[in-house]
Amino acid sequence: MQQNIEMTNINTSAKQLVMSTILAAVVAGGILVTVVLPSEYAIDVTGVGKLIGLQRMGEIKQSLAQDALKAEQQSLLEAATEEVASSQSLNQSKALSESSEKQIIAPQIIVPQITKVAVEEAAKEAAKKEEPQKIQQAEATKDASQITQHYTIKPNDSLELKVAMAQGKELRYNWQVEGGTLNFDNHGDRPGVKYFNYSKGRNVKSDGGKITAEFDGNHGWFWRNRSAGTVALTITFSGDYTEVKAPVRN
Repeated sequence: MQQNIEMTNINTSAKQLVMSTILAAVVAGGILVTVVLPSEYAIDVTGVGKLIGLQRMGEIKQSLAQDALKAEQQSLLEAATEEVASSQSLNQSKALSESSEKQIIAPQIIVPQITKVAVEEAAKEAAKKEEPQKIQQAEATKDASQITQHYTIKPNDSLELKVAMAQGKELRYNWQVEGGTLNFDNHGDRPGVKYFNYSKGRNVKSDGGKITAEFDGNHGWFWRNRSAGTVALTITFSGDYTEVKAPVRN
């Protein structure tokens, strides 16, 4: 009898222990869902955390945790950037140092001694090179005013060509005709002087020479074609003229 009573008590204690464990687990789960999750992780499954303000507490904690994580990541990034910059600066300093060392140990250039004879020889060579250039420049200056013109003159037509010159200036010229002959008249004019003759010719195929201006004014040539056909005239002239007048045909 006594033994049965003890067994009954043991069974009752075991059932109570199981029930207590289950009850504790249920209570713990309820606390986890209604208190811990909202307040720590802002997870409110039942809505109780929002009613009692625990969800807001959890949101604040999560926000602070994210800010702390971002700050830590930023700190790590800045540290890495500084390390890279320091490494680059060190490499540049090393390169500059090596360059300076190379410049310092560069071989010394020995300048040969320049003697008086060498200087004189160099001056002679330079003079020989400059002399043709001076001649070419003089020829270019001399021919800078040279002009060549081509005209055609029909039968019984005339052509007058003049340049402006100051008194005493010279005009050198040469002209020739193909296909016939021309009558010519070299003359000058100015306001107050209608005509001043230098030279004339009839049935001429070419002419050349020099005109020296007797006064400030226009000086040049007049041609008339008395041939049966059209002639081709080519004239080349140069000198101290200031302007070439437009040709006049009659």
